[in-house]
Amino acid sequence: MQRGRFKPTAASYNPIIAHLCKEGKVDGAVKCLDQMVHRRCNPNEGTFSAIAVLCEEGLVPEAFSIIQSLCNKQKCSRYESFQVFEMMIEKGRMPNEMTYTILVEGIAHEGELELAARVLKELHLRHVVSPNTVERLVMQYDFEDLPG
Repeated sequence: MQRGRFKPTAASYNPIIAHLCKEGKVDGAVKCLDQMVHRRCNPNEGTFSAIAVLCEEGLVPEAFSIIQSLCNKQKCSRYESFQVFEMMIEKGRMPNEMTYTILVEGIAHEGELELAARVLKELHLRHVVSPNTVERLVMQYDFEDLPG
C-alpha cells in the first residue's frame, strides 16, 4: 500500500479492513492491521467500526480477538473496546464469557485496575464468568481483592 512518498493513513486502511471483515476474511484483516501498526499508522474510530463488521457477520469472538491483539500492542483504548461491545449488543449478539474477559483485560491493560476489578466482581456475582476465569484474571493483573 505504500509507494513513493504516499504515507497511508487509517482512512486509507479502513475500507480494506471493512471489506475483509465483511467477507469474513479475518486473517486478511489481521494482516492488514498488522501492516498498519507496523507502519506506525494508528487505528482510529473508523478502524474499530470496520472490525465491528465482524459482529454483524456473526464472528464476535474474532472481532474481540482482534481488539484484544490491538490492545496488547497498546493500539486501542477502553473506548474502542466498549464501542465494539455496544455494536455487538445492538446487532443482537449476546456477549459470552470470552467477550467479557477480553473487555476486563482491555480495561486492566489501560491501567484501570480498580475499574477492571469492579467489573470483574460484578460479572462474577452475576455468574457471567467462571470462578476459574476470575482466579486467572486476579492473578494475572495482581488484583489485591475484588472490591466488596
